[in-house]
Amino acid sequence: MRQNTTANRFKSKVAVAQGDDEQGSVESLANLSPKTIWQSVRREHLAFWAICGWLFFEYIKPQAIYPWMDILPWSQTCIIGAFLLSLAKGDKIAASKGLFGLHASILAFLVLILASSAFAYNSAFAFSKLSIMGQWFIIYYLVLKIINTEKRFLIFFLLYLLCNFKMSQHGFVSWVSRGFAFADFGVTGSPGWFQNSGEFAMQMAIFLPVSIAFINSFKHRWSKLLYYFMLLFPISAFSCVLASSSRGGVLGLVAMGLLILFQKKKMFKRLMAVLLIVGVGYLMLPDKFKERFETAGDDGTSNLRLFYWGLAGDIAADNPFLGIGYMNWIPYYKAYYFDPSIKYKAEEVHSTYFQAMSELGYTGLIILISFAGVTWRLNRSTSKAMLQHEGEEMADFYRNVAKGLNYGSFSLFVTCAFISALYYPFFWMQGILSATLYGVARLRYSPVKNAARIVKPSAQQKSTKLPAFPAKPSRLTSGK
Repeated sequence: MRQNTTANRFKSKVAVAQGDDEQGSVESLANLSPKTIWQSVRREHLAFWAICGWLFFEYIKPQAIYPWMDILPWSQTCIIGAFLLSLAKGDKIAASKGLFGLHASILAFLVLILASSAFAYNSAFAFSKLSIMGQWFIIYYLVLKIINTEKRFLIFFLLYLLCNFKMSQHGFVSWVSRGFAFADFGVTGSPGWFQNSGEFAMQMAIFLPVSIAFINSFKHRWSKLLYYFMLLFPISAFSCVLASSSRGGVLGLVAMGLLILFQKKKMFKRLMAVLLIVGVGYLMLPDKFKERFETAGDDGTSNLRLFYWGLAGDIAADNPFLGIGYMNWIPYYKAYYFDPSIKYKAEEVHSTYFQAMSELGYTGLIILISFAGVTWRLNRSTSKAMLQHEGEEMADFYRNVAKGLNYGSFSLFVTCAFISALYYPFFWMQGILSATLYGVARLRYSPVKNAARIVKPSAQQKSTKLPAFPAKPSRLTSGK
């Protein structure tokens, strides 16, 4: 009887980890049936609704598109609601073990921003902008706390894909409507974070590999019509990078292609695929955009950026520990270097790395690189762990997404050399998704360790040899 009780508790623990209930398994959500997804969503706690609401309002920003919706600070309201509701629900982070490096990096970054703001060139201005970076620290905590089952992760990840597709399809249609012609402004995403073509291209390069990962994981479940529809996700993302008129965005895309090419497995097939995509992409590029690459390093834009980078290097050398202050590049530049004959307005430094150096010192650059490196390593760890369960649908999904996140991060590392995006969602959402993925994957595929912390055997049970738990406990709830 006690053996059965222990086994039942173990099964219950696995079911909780997966988010399974009487309505079906987590895998059933991958069929993308609106009815199945809605049945799962409507039974979730309001904290989950709130965090999904934040993602929608922060990425799509319908309140900025439709004035009649702009009656509340929607993103902030969702954050506050998610925080209070998660406290009431008592949600816990899926798996804290293995996330110390990521936790430490983002906490160190927050402490550095506070210290840098206190000693900034313009402290009042720095403190007035604290909410921008402060929200990413709060969101990091809330997403890890609330997205703690497989069903929640799958729904949240699908919403993330849909938010990106909302932007990519709009950009793609805009490019097609002008006959694939070049435009200085490129194509843009939603108002806010992605309204500039450079930042939009960066996000589309991140969206591209994770959308392919999702398709490769579940395409066997879909009808041909649904499969062809889902292919629009990566196709539109790829097209938007080309249409963005952002040289940095295209370089990031090329860097990601090279990384994929030099993977050990199936190198010839990868070479053929990369060459085909590069060829198609080159043919699609407008001639004026190609001319921009030919003049790179000599044109006015390049020379201006080199000027900014030189200034940022000098500023970092003079302020190596805390920089000139969080968000203080523009005020500092206006006070000491602004010359309307060079540029009619003060601009950002046009490099995330030089932005970190100048505003937060070498300390900021080191912490940023550490955060990105830990995120990369975390995804490598997830991918490697899932290899032990190769062939299982969810394990393959987690592995594909982990690799897709790292491909997107590699593109991000390159593109950030030419765009100031330190306080934008890119690095922080990559870390959030990677940590959440690691947590739910560990819950499913390391349940014996997790169950052992909950089910503590009595002295009599210790003296009785219990039957071994199944090697792959996910089958307990899959009906196999």
